Amino acid sequence: MLPRKILVRREEDYHTHYVGKYGNDLTFIGFNFFGGLSQTRPLAVLHLLDSSGSLTSSEIWEKEKIGDAELELKKAIKHLDNARYCDVETTTFNVVLNGLTFGFIAREDSACIEYQPYGLAFFPPWEGYYDT
Repeated sequence: MLPRKILVRREEDYHTHYVGKYGNDLTFIGFNFFGGLSQTRPLAVLHLLDSSGSLTSSEIWEKEKIGDAELELKKAIKHLDNARYCDVETTTFNVVLNGLTFGFIAREDSACIEYQPYGLAFFPPWEGYYDT
């Protein structure tokens, strides 16, 4: 059985660079990557979670250049109250934005939880590390 909540370790300057806490123990999780329906558009997405790790909102930016998408993500994080980068915990969730499904999705068939559409897979023993 897969857990409902997992640890996501922050790896500076890598896939999980934009994860952390803000405000009063709230969580943010952001990614920038090439995606979109064509899988070639620069995207950035920011998920905000409550203190229990449950999704409260998500925002997406689709830009012409990957640097512009990342800039939007950085600006959004900068505007969060007392934002700080660190490891976080999240529940499984999914949300549809611009026709794509985003989220930490349990995959019973492969015994993992994947962040989609980015393709990070988290496996037991659930220590916050992932495979790409």
